[in-house]
Amino acid sequence: MSSGAGTRGADQAYYGLPTFCYEARVRLGVAVLLSLAGCDAVLDGLPQRPIREPLIPSATVDASAPAASSSAPPAPVVDAAVKPPPVRPPPVGPPPVPTTLVDAGAVAFTPSRGCLRATETPAYLFCLQQLLQDQAVLSCEALGMELASLETAEEDQLVTGVATLLPSTYWLSGKFEAGGWTWPNGDVFWVRAQPDLSYSNWIPGQPETQMGDNCLVLRTDGAQGWADEVCTRTFGFICEQPAP
Repeated sequence: MSSGAGTRGADQAYYGLPTFCYEARVRLGVAVLLSLAGCDAVLDGLPQRPIREPLIPSATVDASAPAASSSAPPAPVVDAAVKPPPVRPPPVGPPPVPTTLVDAGAVAFTPSRGCLRATETPAYLFCLQQLLQDQAVLSCEALGMELASLETAEEDQLVTGVATLLPSTYWLSGKFEAGGWTWPNGDVFWVRAQPDLSYSNWIPGQPETQMGDNCLVLRTDGAQGWADEVCTRTFGFICEQPAP
């Protein structure tokens, strides 16, 4: 038997303690043991003897190892004066222009300089970017083209037939000036006193020619045909190659 076991046996024999009370005395000390039910009567009046050996040997401590820190790592310091950048909503811009071939029925569209060119109408670009009419004029000029003027029934039917595959409202180049609707070359194509002066394709009830409705659009997203619009509104537009 080891010396530790002999010491425990001697203590228990000296005190006449049951194993539970002896182990409790070793672990907790006499002051705490007195509160344990069933042990206070056994221990009352007994002399105190030093405990030579604990029941549970202490763990070996490596002095060369760094002491473990019981505290959590310090929290990062946050500067209250530094604020995160504000979350901004995405900008509202023109609808994206497809970057691949778009097949709409029997007509195929290919991207061209930010617009769409149809195989059926290679001389025209259908642009979905929303601009004022004056801005559309400048955009077509930047492409080496003109804002479209549909001066004949054949041209109007060709362009309108393709535009219906991309339903929208498109600026044309016509404007109401000096009491009549004219193309940029100066040709008057409609006056109220002479509605059949030249070719036109107004939607029924048009033109209203109310105050400010002085610019011409082609509508293909409902009733199809021409209509007058306020020049300060934004729509898509159609460019055409200038006549040679």
